[in-house]
Amino acid sequence: MAGAREDQAAPPPPPPRPQLDLNHPPMDEDAPAGKLSRLEHQRSVGDDPSFRMENLPEEIQPVVMSLFPLKEAVRTSIVARSWRMLWRFHSNLCFYGPNDLDYDSDEYDDTDEQAIDDFIKIKRDNFIEDVIEFDLKMINYPSKEVHHFPLDTLDVQGSSFVQSLFLADVSIKPYSDVRGFSILRRLVLQYVQIFGDLRGLLANCSALEDLAIIECSGVANLSMPHKLDKLQHSLIDKTYVRMVKFHAADLAHFEYKGLEIPIVLHGCSKLEKATMMFKGGKGLGRVFTLVPSILPVKILHMRADILGYEQLEKLTTRSHGMFTRLRHMTCQLFVRYSELKDDNGVLQVGHCLNVAPQLETLHLNMIYLIIYGQVNHEVAVEEEDSPMRRHDHVKNVYMSGFRLYKAQKKLAFSILENASVLERMQLEPRVRVVADKAAICDMLNDRVERKFVPQVCEWARLTSLRFGKVVTAPSE
Repeated sequence: MAGAREDQAAPPPPPPRPQLDLNHPPMDEDAPAGKLSRLEHQRSVGDDPSFRMENLPEEIQPVVMSLFPLKEAVRTSIVARSWRMLWRFHSNLCFYGPNDLDYDSDEYDDTDEQAIDDFIKIKRDNFIEDVIEFDLKMINYPSKEVHHFPLDTLDVQGSSFVQSLFLADVSIKPYSDVRGFSILRRLVLQYVQIFGDLRGLLANCSALEDLAIIECSGVANLSMPHKLDKLQHSLIDKTYVRMVKFHAADLAHFEYKGLEIPIVLHGCSKLEKATMMFKGGKGLGRVFTLVPSILPVKILHMRADILGYEQLEKLTTRSHGMFTRLRHMTCQLFVRYSELKDDNGVLQVGHCLNVAPQLETLHLNMIYLIIYGQVNHEVAVEEEDSPMRRHDHVKNVYMSGFRLYKAQKKLAFSILENASVLERMQLEPRVRVVADKAAICDMLNDRVERKFVPQVCEWARLTSLRFGKVVTAPSE
């Protein structure tokens, strides 16, 4: 009886486990019937030894390759002999020399001119939806050998496939009857030697939105007889031309850094922002007098040198010379002096405020650079009581590099006296670091907390009490 009870209490033996069929894996009863067929189809394609990527339609191969990061795409060339050239279908290749700069685009180390030419031909013959972004950056400037970039290879009669073109440290020979850039939207030339008709090339870039010409040579002038109606941003940086003249109805941001030259911007009713730097001791005043085309801007960034005890330039306050829409101004000043009293040019900022009656914010960064061994032989300039007139819109003023020098204090007093609605003046003894003067800025900021911060804080406190306005400085 006991044995019978034990037999009754024992659980039934488990059913035998089904044999796993590797060719037909189990499937959930609720899964769609089509899922198995898709899996079988994928397996059959992957297991088929005759399947090769190059057997895909030609228009599909570049799509597949473009999904890989560039370095992974290049690695596919070792999979099989037939895959060796598929990486060249990648849509964003960057050729560069031994010294690579910090760029965000993909890179491939190859400076052989024939390889570049072959690559362009492949891209031209296998483009997808007429769109290619091409960045060629041979950054080893100044290089011993300048490679020639064959623009004519990109020029396919009746076809356009380049939307973005970045060339650096190469030479080009543009020509006026080029037709391959009608959908080009971005053109950046850096350290490029230009032999040919650049203006003719630009005239055929009817879709161009962004143009940057940086430290290029071979361009006499940029007087464009044709309209660039799509152009929104233009940068001319250290490219020494005799004139800049654009017809650009959509231009929103204009940047120029270089010598004082005539600059004319026709029909730029949408211009909102300008960045200007004229070389020379009076570059600050020249920004307000030499380029009337930028009068309508709302944002103005300036960079200027102030040399010695220079004569201030009084600016016209007549309506045709006023920045009536200007709201925000940033000014980077390099004050080059032999004695600290030679910083009178800082007061030019006060005259600039007089021609910007609607200005609301001013950011002023002052970097003092001593000139050793130079004696000032100029006749002393009669100082003004206040370079600034009454201003009813300035609300916020920020000064960096403020170290209680004579002209700095005089400018601060002038603003506090005449800015009727000023909400806050912030004084910072540290200079704001400028990219191309980073080492100098770091040196000037060394031990600034001990040398200048306590004095500036106390001066700000006393000045705030004197004028009854908020004047702040960073605490120790």
